[in-house]
Amino acid sequence: MPFTPDSLRIAMVTRWSVPEPEPKLTHKIRQSSRPVEMAHMIGEIYLVNRSDTAITAQLDTGGYYTTDDALQILSGRTRAVNMEPRSALLLETADEKSGDFECHIWYTVTVPLPDGTRVCGTFGISLYADRELDSDEIDPVLGVNARIIRPRAWEPVTL
Repeated sequence: MPFTPDSLRIAMVTRWSVPEPEPKLTHKIRQSSRPVEMAHMIGEIYLVNRSDTAITAQLDTGGYYTTDDALQILSGRTRAVNMEPRSALLLETADEKSGDFECHIWYTVTVPLPDGTRVCGTFGISLYADRELDSDEIDPVLGVNARIIRPRAWEPVTL
């Protein structure tokens, strides 16, 4: 498949972290028991290039979260990413146990097209937000079931 902006997706792979059971003792000793650890969700967020073309893109990221009644802005960053054909780049790892899912993260990806123009698309990730552009499917590059996130639109970049 040749490169088009629609070849890029954000994929969120979730799995459950299940704590290991306490070892069985062969004899009784007096000890305090460790706190009970519950299973919790861990999410890995990838930028996926589904095309047969290597690409270089600019990736801007940022977001926000709430604490009590205040809105906190996550500091953003910009970086260049090089992606091989049919590859995935791990962007973030989120852990439910540390409250990482209580936020909204966005990624803006700017890519050059073969004709020399550039386009950008913004992807938003939130555990509780509207998912009308998302789908759960087996990602052909990652080979696992993932929440696939598409941008609302690809817009031309003007200087």
